[in-house]
Amino acid sequence: MRWVLVPLLLLAACGSEEAAPCDSSPTWVDDIAPIAERTCLPCHSSELVGTERRGAPEGVNFNTYPDGVEALTAFAEDFTSGRMPPEGSDIETMAPERAAVNRWVQCGFPQGQNL
Repeated sequence: MRWVLVPLLLLAACGSEEAAPCDSSPTWVDDIAPIAERTCLPCHSSELVGTERRGAPEGVNFNTYPDGVEALTAFAEDFTSGRMPPEGSDIETMAPERAAVNRWVQCGFPQGQNL
């Protein structure tokens, strides 16, 4: 029964006069790049090779927005679900970081200013 209420609440919110949810969306430049730098680049950096990548596939890098464009959906899904960083790594993510990435995805991966 609770699951029926969620879509109804979302529809009700569509008519509100509040700002659109993506008006203040996280952007790559301001919000997501710093998260990626701390949590992803220890393995997913174009500057790392071989065993330095700790199992990260070659070519899947997040140094810059263009580097990661092809893998953004998989990155976001893996990051928000907690599959990445992998269990047992010395890198932990925080709920606000996962929420920011989730919102960034919902708003269409905005790049932000100064690219």
